[in-house]
Amino acid sequence: MILSKLLMSMSNNKNKLIYIYKICRPDYLIKQIFFFFGTFLGFCFAPNTEINYINFFLILLSIVLASSANYVLNEWCDRIPDSFHPVKKKRPIPLGKLQFIDVFATYFCLLTLVISILFKYEVILIIKIIVFCILINGILYNQLPFRFKDKVFLDVFSESINNPLRFMTGWLAVSYAYPPLTLILGVWLSGYFLMNCKRINEIHTWQGSKKEMKKYRPSLIRYTENKLILLSFILCLGAISSITIFFSIYKIEFCLLIPLIILAMAQYLRISFSNKDKIINNPNFIFSDKLISLSIGAFIIFSPILFKIEIPILRELFAKGFLPL
Repeated sequence: MILSKLLMSMSNNKNKLIYIYKICRPDYLIKQIFFFFGTFLGFCFAPNTEINYINFFLILLSIVLASSANYVLNEWCDRIPDSFHPVKKKRPIPLGKLQFIDVFATYFCLLTLVISILFKYEVILIIKIIVFCILINGILYNQLPFRFKDKVFLDVFSESINNPLRFMTGWLAVSYAYPPLTLILGVWLSGYFLMNCKRINEIHTWQGSKKEMKKYRPSLIRYTENKLILLSFILCLGAISSITIFFSIYKIEFCLLIPLIILAMAQYLRISFSNKDKIINNPNFIFSDKLISLSIGAFIIFSPILFKIEIPILRELFAKGFLPL
């Protein structure tokens, strides 16, 4: 019945389909890079001997649809705060282009598709739990009375938790084992760092008054650039340390990629203090920065090469014990 109402509504106004497409945020698909990063490392270090590629595609589809469901919920719950933002006030819902029935029906359809995929096909229990965690996190982040989005530091924590969940799903889709805790921690801290930089940029580029900022996002008013910069350094150090520990245990040659990760993170932090808010707020534009593109490109090119080779001198330098005189 809800779906039929949505279809009737769209037949009366063809533009609604475009607006519904927009609130699902297909341009945020780049965030699934964490899924593919997990897939790559899972396939390298603990590959499953029998990978079901149809199941792999369905797992990826369920993650994409769950993310879109969260974005739809976010668009509706943020309709009032977004009206105080100079750019977000032009989104379809604040402009009144979509009504509650349109948004609810879209969310309901996405949710139904996710549940159908998870329970109709052979998806392991842990992946089902992870996908449901992503959906529950979306409710906690956006919906009252929880709305972590308006709570200082908890907003960044809640938003960043989706990255290790995507990573774990990608790993488990091709692996027989769970990913190491050091790697999960490194991915989560990296995501936390990215979200923290987003907050820095929001404060740095805000053009309205403090009163308008409070109406848009109450948590922003309690942040200061100094606090966020300090947190960025802590997160960066934690992420690099965790990833380095993982590389040094499982594949020492991968440690040669660490400078590329540091370079990308340093450049991202630098951009957060500039007026290039489009790069920070829209993941699609992240590759418009040459230095970040170069770092990610080099990482993608050299990681499979380093996985296939061994560098004896590197293993000697990092071997347990002391190097004799």
